[in-house]
Amino acid sequence: MLLRKINWLVGVMDIPTKTVEGIEWVGGIWGVTTAPQFAHHGICKSLMGRAHEYFETNGYQFSFLYTSRIIIAYNLYRKLGYNEVEKYNEFPTAYKLVGGAIPIEYKEGLNWVRIGNLYEDWVADKTGFALRQKNLRDLLRARKLIDEDKSIQTEKGYALISERNGVVRIQEVIAESDGGKILDVLLTRAEKNAEKAIIDDLVTDPMIEHAYESRGYRVQRGKYGVLMVRETGSRFEKVYGDSFHSGKLDAF
Repeated sequence: MLLRKINWLVGVMDIPTKTVEGIEWVGGIWGVTTAPQFAHHGICKSLMGRAHEYFETNGYQFSFLYTSRIIIAYNLYRKLGYNEVEKYNEFPTAYKLVGGAIPIEYKEGLNWVRIGNLYEDWVADKTGFALRQKNLRDLLRARKLIDEDKSIQTEKGYALISERNGVVRIQEVIAESDGGKILDVLLTRAEKNAEKAIIDDLVTDPMIEHAYESRGYRVQRGKYGVLMVRETGSRFEKVYGDSFHSGKLDAF
């Protein structure tokens, strides 16, 4: 749903999330835009208020948004009751400089049914944005988030990647729970497509973080991009516990 006029917009989403007890529907805020000539007139605050009314009418206890600490709207969100999701914001970045590419393509194509099964096993003990739509492939294509011909899959894991200007970005890498060796295979093949560097902006699991460290990646904590939540019912920690998850492909 869009709350929109010609010069301003707030996008509103209804999102199912996984909790410690089951499924909880929440609100999502996206695409917040105000034309420069209408800035500082309270318009964004008014539209956000309408969005929150919609969420409360539907009985949603939480609303989420992704933003950056360096933009002006961040302070507005804080004033509207949003706080950073500490678990998400603790996920580190991993990167490694490389000395030239030996490009390879994944000729066999990606098995999206198998990818879905591997993902579901991976997030079995996680809460948060751990539920995926069945049309994930169509969504990724529409948003141009991955290069299917360079992404990599084995029977026990996969790495969805994009590449631009010699830099490979790991959008999501997952392996079965005994996957130290599997991750090594996936990252080795991913690095062969990188001419300058390989980056994972959001490392969501300790096993993946360890795999990067063992391969000489620099793992760095602290980033500008954040996930924020507004509580109107139960406490966030009570509903989601300490295993909250949200990957890059889940951002809106």
